[in-house]
Amino acid sequence: MYVIDVSAGDKIPRKGGPRITKFDLMIINKIDIVKQVHASPDVMERDSKKVRCERPFVFTQLSDRVRLKTIINFILEWGMLPKRRPEKLPDQAVLVLTDKGEIDMKMTQKSVPMWGF
Repeated sequence: MYVIDVSAGDKIPRKGGPRITKFDLMIINKIDIVKQVHASPDVMERDSKKVRCERPFVFTQLSDRVRLKTIINFILEWGMLPKRRPEKLPDQAVLVLTDKGEIDMKMTQKSVPMWGF
C-alpha cells in the first residue's frame, strides 16, 4: 500500500513513479482538507485512473475512519493471499473489526476461519 495526502497537491498521482503505479493499493488521505489546499479530487481521481490502470485506489480521511473498512477488507482479501492464508488458526489470534471500525485482536482456544468475522 502507498499512502499520499491531498496536502501535497493534486499533481501527485499524475507524477507516476513506481510507488504510485505498482503498489497494490494507493490511499489518498486527508480528503477533508481538499478545499484548503486547493486540490481537486476530480483531477486526482482522473490521474490515478490513468497512471494506475486497473490498480485500486481509495480516497480516505483516516483520522475519522472514513473508508477504513474498505482498506481493512482489501488487506484481508488481497494482502493475505490464499496460498499463504491458513484455513484455520488454532490457538492463535483472530482479528476482529469492532463496531467503531477499529481492529481488535482476540485469542481463541479453538480453530476458527480467519475471515469469519
